[in-house]
Amino acid sequence: MTKTVDQPSWVKEFRKAVKASIPKGWLVMQGNKESTRDQIRKDAKKIVDLTIPYAWKESDWSSALLRIRSAAKAYEESNQRLDIKTCFNIAHTVSSETEINLEKTIETYREFKKIV
Repeated sequence: MTKTVDQPSWVKEFRKAVKASIPKGWLVMQGNKESTRDQIRKDAKKIVDLTIPYAWKESDWSSALLRIRSAAKAYEESNQRLDIKTCFNIAHTVSSETEINLEKTIETYREFKKIV
């Protein structure tokens, strides 16, 4: 006898959005301690299973989806040569959550221009 679990509507929406906008094989599910887990499969084999820094709750799923999309895009653009964890690191670096120290950036640029 199969066990059915009623899921909140936001979980169904989240999974539907992942399926519609990300290559086949990318799955999302609840991880330990209310975290979001991403699992990537290829040819029916799990190649990666990792936790991303978003809570498994309705208010976080849209941000998690953007991060997963960015990682998937980096993975596809590298012709699947990059490690998935590296792709998630790239997605984090380019996200709007990364704070930029403008003064330090300008100083680094000026030092670079002296060398070139």
